[in-house]
Amino acid sequence: MGALVAQWPAMEFKIMIPKHLIPTFESVGSALNFPPEILAGIAWRESCFGATLDHNGYGDHGNGYGIMQVDRRSHMLVGKPDSIEHVTQGAHILNDMRNAISKKHPDWSKADQLRGSIAAYNVGPDNIRTVDHMDSGTTENNYSADVLNKARMLKEYFVV
Repeated sequence: MGALVAQWPAMEFKIMIPKHLIPTFESVGSALNFPPEILAGIAWRESCFGATLDHNGYGDHGNGYGIMQVDRRSHMLVGKPDSIEHVTQGAHILNDMRNAISKKHPDWSKADQLRGSIAAYNVGPDNIRTVDHMDSGTTENNYSADVLNKARMLKEYFVV
C-alpha cells in the first residue's frame, strides 16, 4: 500500500492515503454530490486513513468506527473500516448534515453551508450557529478548516 506525497509550502511530507481508497472516495463523492477530496479530508482528519484505528477498526475510545469514524452510539455500523459501504455511510451522515445546515441557514453561501456541514459532522447541526465561529466547539476548534485544508492538499489525486 503506497503513500502519496504532497507539497506544502517549504516542506514535503507523506500523506498516508492508501491508493485503493481513491476510487472509493470518487465513487461515493459522485453518488452524493460531494467532492471526493472532502470525504478523503474527513477520513484523514478522523483516522489518518485508518492509521490511528485499533485492530478492529475502532478509534475515539471505542466509539468511532472506521476511517470515517462513524459513532456506534448513534448509528448502526456497516462494512469494514475502509470499505465503500462504510465510506458511503459516512457520506450519508455528511449529507444529512448538509441538509440540516441548508435548512437552518438558507441565507449562507453554498461554500459556507458545505463548511457548516463538515463542522456538523463533528458536533451536530445544532451547534453550528454562525459563519465566523463555525468551528467553535468542534474538536480542537478547527474541524472544518482543517478538513478543508486537507482536502485542498488531496485534490490533485482525484480526477472526477
